[in-house]
Amino acid sequence: MSHIVSLRITNHTGTPMTFLADWFRSGSGLANGSQWPQTIPDSVSAEIQCEGYFYCLGWVKYECAGLPVFLCFSNPATGANSLDIGTDSGVYDRMDGKYYPTTRAFPLGGSLWLCASIKASDSGVNHASWDLQVADVSVPLYENTRLADVQAFFAKPLAEPERKYYQSPAACDPTHQFASHFKGISFLRFPDKYGALRSKTIFTHTNILGIGTRGSTPDYLIADQISSAEQQGRVEKVYPTVNVEPDLFHLCSSQACGTFMAWGIQNVDDDDKPSWVKIYDIRNAQVNEPVQLLTTISRNEGTNGVGMTREDTGYYLVAVSQGEALTVYRSNKTDLLDTAAPALQFTVVDGFEKIYFNLSGAGLGLVTEKGTGNVYVFALDSDGPLTHSQVNLYRLDFSEKQCNFLATKQLKVPGLSEAVVYAAAHSVLYGAILAPVILALGVTALNTSLRYGKGLAITSEASVEYWASDRDVWPLWESDKNFGVVIWSTKR
Repeated sequence: MSHIVSLRITNHTGTPMTFLADWFRSGSGLANGSQWPQTIPDSVSAEIQCEGYFYCLGWVKYECAGLPVFLCFSNPATGANSLDIGTDSGVYDRMDGKYYPTTRAFPLGGSLWLCASIKASDSGVNHASWDLQVADVSVPLYENTRLADVQAFFAKPLAEPERKYYQSPAACDPTHQFASHFKGISFLRFPDKYGALRSKTIFTHTNILGIGTRGSTPDYLIADQISSAEQQGRVEKVYPTVNVEPDLFHLCSSQACGTFMAWGIQNVDDDDKPSWVKIYDIRNAQVNEPVQLLTTISRNEGTNGVGMTREDTGYYLVAVSQGEALTVYRSNKTDLLDTAAPALQFTVVDGFEKIYFNLSGAGLGLVTEKGTGNVYVFALDSDGPLTHSQVNLYRLDFSEKQCNFLATKQLKVPGLSEAVVYAAAHSVLYGAILAPVILALGVTALNTSLRYGKGLAITSEASVEYWASDRDVWPLWESDKNFGVVIWSTKR
């Protein structure tokens, strides 16, 4: 029986790709009638078929945006189909492409990066695809899409929730499982060269890598946002905040606004201790690189929910909830990347220091309404797993200096996450430490909930997605479903 790899190479780099070389493992080669294009012009997809009787294994080398790259592929005699891309032939031995989109990024110099979205298939024929683009991480996006007529939109019914999963290259150290869980989910949207918006998802987590001086450190995970056509995604990178926050150990929730993000962080998990809200430039996350700190808001109390938006005036607002109090801060600049004096800072908006807010445990999403400039607060909250997940809508009234409750919507979690079920069923594999954790917390307490990772994604002027995550990233050696998310979206 022939083993076939059907390659689809799409060039969106702005310059032609030029063939350089190929290599096949003995017994593999180009199929009859197929050949490598000597040139693949911009905005063109090339389709090539390779085959072998017992297996089909090899690579092809092209120059792409001035960088030689190796596109390797595999349809083996046994095991899973795969593919990858790299700047040396050794990537063939490190091949790690999956049956769902994976992103690779390579520096081209300055702010330019070559990005490749790759995907294999698990069918008899490996339908292997590479979509190559050039990203410029110097280009900012200053705000999120604005919702039109927020209150009318909020009243719309929701579609049936979707459950999706992520594979992660790092999972939580079982010794930290009791204190470990997701906190925030933020969405980075950035323009490609054609003006379309692409997306990344950034998860904040109290601890995965476990390398802090106290034996734990908060981390953030960068992943591609799962498209509506996919059920599985991949975390591309996990970074410890110790790289930018060496003495802080407990992350809080977060929200991105354009290519900027606010997240809360504390040095201990104690609501009465000081905390900080960090403002980041997250443009580098589009190529899976670390975020860059811009400024810090210092607080004398703890931090729970954090939201961020841009006003009609161009200034940025950051809202922070803690206990039954909400504090709103405003930037002193309309351009957060402006390094000229005075230094960037956020100060409390007059009348908005610790105003009454009844959802102490909620994650926040700030939205500026199109046309009116009104600022709304979406509060994502849950007081227990599986039940009572909800989103509440408020409006900030700057003339009356209050946060007015407007409406609420219940969000039903559809059953148990497969990641949690698998972890519970195979807890003996995790040894003496993790099994008691699962038994002590209970399976439902580990399930997808707005108690853990939560976030608001604005997908158009008339649609949003509410995201919730499982409690944790499980070390599932036999599964790519390390954790699950549930997505509620407005009906179109």
